Amino acid sequence: MNFYFAFLAVMVAMCAAAPQQSVKCRDNSGCPDNEACTDSICTTPCLYDCPADVACIVQNHRAECIFG
Repeated sequence: MNFYFAFLAVMVAMCAAAPQQSVKCRDNSGCPDNEACTDSICTTPCLYDCPADVACIVQNHRAECIFG
């Protein structure tokens, strides 16, 4: 069980980290799988789709909020 929470902590940190370089895009296919095209820039969907105090992972350009 501790491994699971450690994994989530790493994923949350990755989602919360500011991108070092902005990637321009037209749609999600122009972004890595762990980002989504928002306003023509690849960003993590965790910033917009999940509350700040909830763990989030990104799969296939979509945020998955992990509650409780």
